[in-house]
Amino acid sequence: MVAPNYAIPIGSKILVIGSNGYIGSHIVNVLLSLGYDVRGTVRTPRPWLDQYFKGKYGEDKFESVVLPVFDLDSLDQVMDGVSGVIHGSACNTDFSSDPNMIIPGVVKGALNILETALKHKSVTRVVLTSSSAACLVPKPGVDGIEITQETWN
Repeated sequence: MVAPNYAIPIGSKILVIGSNGYIGSHIVNVLLSLGYDVRGTVRTPRPWLDQYFKGKYGEDKFESVVLPVFDLDSLDQVMDGVSGVIHGSACNTDFSSDPNMIIPGVVKGALNILETALKHKSVTRVVLTSSSAACLVPKPGVDGIEITQETWN
């Protein structure tokens, strides 16, 4: 059997920003199952996350690090030695209806990741992810808001 030809070799370290979120945790699981090492960022310590992934894949395959929002020095440090970065949709979750309170921070965060990755020669790929929640905020108690595969397009 021929090994897959991935852009980043198996066994490399991948940084997943927002690793304890729904999307981020699934990304971590897939990367670990493929044989990558993963450094995952969280905003506050999440011992259950380390326990789960280390228990499933081994002590040396996953590490979580606390990354304060907009802390460029910490961001620079967590990118040391990684080959790829996946921005796992870590963003403002206060659900403000004012786009001026949400969008500038999300853009700034993504740009900080891209600019920091440029400084690290080991980083060869950056992937930005998101979810449908980024463009749709359901309104509690309001009938008629239904998103299906047929209505999405």
